[in-house]
Amino acid sequence: MLRIPITSPVHEVVEAPTALTTRYEMNYILLPRSESLQNSKIFVHEVIELLWLSVKIRLH
Repeated sequence: MLRIPITSPVHEVVEAPTALTTRYEMNYILLPRSESLQNSKIFVHEVIELLWLSVKIRLH
């Protein structure tokens, strides 16, 4: 493992383990929710739109 020293002129940084806790039950079924699929659809649409715009600008 590569360790990079962290220095700060004002504060001393100390590495410390943390515990990840959540009050929600972890659901390990790897199926996407419908909201996530809708967000992905919107994202892909925006990326395609930006690519099309860049192509259109370069052609003119």
